[in-house]
Amino acid sequence: MIKLKLKEVLDNCKFRDILNYTESTIEQIFTDSRKLNNGSRGLFICIKGQKFDGHDFIEEVYNKGTKFFVVQDLSKIPPKISRSTTFILVDNTIEFLGEIAKLVLSKRRSISGDFNVIAVAGSAGKTTTKNLIKNIFEFAGYTVIASEKSFNNEIGVPLTTLRITEDTQVLVLEMGMRGFGQIEYLCSISDPDYGVITSIGPEHLEFVKNIKGVIKAETELTNYLYKHNRYFILPSKIKDTYTNYHNYDYLPNRQYMIRNFSIDPIKKETLFAISYDRRIYNLKVEGIVSLPILYNFLVSLKLFDKFISNTNYRFQKNQVILEVIRNTSRIVLNSIENNRFYFDTRFNIIADYYNSNYLSLLENLKTVEKMFNYYSRILLFIGDMLELGPKTKFYHQLVLKRLNSYPNNVEIYLIGENFYQFKKEYSRFFFARDVDNILNHSFIDCLDLYKGEKKLIFIKGSRALKLERIHNLIIESLNSLS
Repeated sequence: MIKLKLKEVLDNCKFRDILNYTESTIEQIFTDSRKLNNGSRGLFICIKGQKFDGHDFIEEVYNKGTKFFVVQDLSKIPPKISRSTTFILVDNTIEFLGEIAKLVLSKRRSISGDFNVIAVAGSAGKTTTKNLIKNIFEFAGYTVIASEKSFNNEIGVPLTTLRITEDTQVLVLEMGMRGFGQIEYLCSISDPDYGVITSIGPEHLEFVKNIKGVIKAETELTNYLYKHNRYFILPSKIKDTYTNYHNYDYLPNRQYMIRNFSIDPIKKETLFAISYDRRIYNLKVEGIVSLPILYNFLVSLKLFDKFISNTNYRFQKNQVILEVIRNTSRIVLNSIENNRFYFDTRFNIIADYYNSNYLSLLENLKTVEKMFNYYSRILLFIGDMLELGPKTKFYHQLVLKRLNSYPNNVEIYLIGENFYQFKKEYSRFFFARDVDNILNHSFIDCLDLYKGEKKLIFIKGSRALKLERIHNLIIESLNSLS
């Protein structure tokens, strides 16, 4: 991270009081006691969350050498802590974390002008798009810091920001929406120079009620960029949101789109063509990916194109764009998190249990449907979609109606209470309240691992359901047979 004097922090961040002030250079700011690597030069911010309270770890962190703490509850300070330890009392430690992130960004921008922040929002595809942007920029020679996993909230965005150094050229931030004002707040911290909204679909309807609410909340990012005359990319679904603004693009459009999308399960390839700036490139990814992932690659490439057009890029622009396109397969596959693919002589497994909402599940199902004719047996393990609020029942019914149209060689396992309520209406499906009801003693036997028939297994669900346990058990069983 960029080093800070404690005085700098106090001059730029709001606090109520300070106990035992001692000037020092801060070389690490952390909120997780397990991630301490520079105790004597570290500043521990005691975040109070729903499931944990950083104040409970003060003594542990102190014993590891830390002498500087940010707290919002003085009563939580253990009495045995040395009087030489500095405590900064604030009203809200999360807000203080955001203020320090703003300070770090301001200091990085003051060092040189070759630094930019790119923000990624949207209903689905944020993490993959963030990774795609990161990998494209790194391929082109930039020094990039990007959000780890889905560090996309009021804690994760500042923590990602604090990882930048004096040499960082691009910071890529994923911004999650959990109601109105969330993304606006994250923009106030990070001051993005570029932005992408990947998609619009039902998400967090318990907070925003409907799709109009989703659009309002997600476009807090582009509203911020609009006010500062900065570039962004929108999905075509909301292309007319900024009719009097010209510093943006929407994708797909006639010049930039994905064509001829197909999957070859035998060769385990995804075939497609990219229309890019009036040229068509026939490409393949050496793995099975969904159409939205390719669209997100196209969006990331277009954003990169705009970025290097606005900056003094040291190489010829058209040449580097062509090189990125030539390396599409490697960039795309390196951008997909969570070992989604497992290919065996008996099984092909596609697993995406990182997150799930209606939009992402629908696109995954469309991909799987393209492979129905290649397998004698297909097993789908689909978990509840969460965070749909009053529309929960409606969207689960839509999924069930689609699944009910599938051919008989498709076996469907539905996990979670939201699907379970429809058990009596769909007798052909296997319903389970949770993953433990799936992982019984007869589960592996029912899969007939010994048989030579070609099988496709698809696993998709929200993280809370822990569907990775299904994936892990299948892999362990396959390995035991080899």
